[in-house]
Amino acid sequence: MFQVILTMNTAPQQTAEVVRAFRSLRLAIQPVRGLICARAYLDAESPNSLCYIEEWETPEDLGQDG
Repeated sequence: MFQVILTMNTAPQQTAEVVRAFRSLRLAIQPVRGLICARAYLDAESPNSLCYIEEWETPEDLGQDG
């Protein structure tokens, strides 16, 4: 398994927009071969801290075309 992890802090007024972007990305890649799962999280203690995780079968699946 290969993971891609993105963590970021947002300005309070941008958090909802970034969450929507993560959702759009997750929905767009769901049908891609090799994708195990994609998740987005808000930190319970710091709601402007976000984490996006993708899990892939192999690094090559992440880099595939089309």
